[in-house]
Amino acid sequence: MGPFPATFQTERLTLRLPDEEGARLEHEMIHESLDHLWPWFSFRANPPTLAARVEKAAQQRADAAAGTSATYIIFAGARAVGKIWVEIHGGTAQMGWWLRATETGRGYATEAARALSALALDRGTERVVARTDPDNAASRALAERAGFVLREICEDCYDRPDGVRRPECIYELLPST
Repeated sequence: MGPFPATFQTERLTLRLPDEEGARLEHEMIHESLDHLWPWFSFRANPPTLAARVEKAAQQRADAAAGTSATYIIFAGARAVGKIWVEIHGGTAQMGWWLRATETGRGYATEAARALSALALDRGTERVVARTDPDNAASRALAERAGFVLREICEDCYDRPDGVRRPECIYELLPST
């Protein structure tokens, strides 16, 4: 498949692989949004250090160069507004996202999800999958706005960071025919 691009543009956004500056911006976004991201992500219970984010960014750049996954910081102008990623497993791309608490409701995550899904499908994946908690109404609505279709709800699927055992919604996006 080849490497993922370091940067790409949508109509309003720039998606950029995280470098050290991106890691610092991500660290800032996470700490600003701890309550917003809870209980979907474990950041509140175990906030990451800047050093951990820098190390993770280096691994994410290596994975993108290998073509196995791509993680992007989402920028609206010069402001970092969120993060989106895709991991390739055979013919399936698994996608996830989150936004800074102050940047929701502007369509940024939907725009980024559409663009990254198109990139994954253009690279030859057969489908893109997004998984979300049934209670995460914003993420479910985003998946649907981005063209994903709910395929199933798996009962008793995973433990949320708050320790609650939860079902999981599995959304799928197929290439246009």
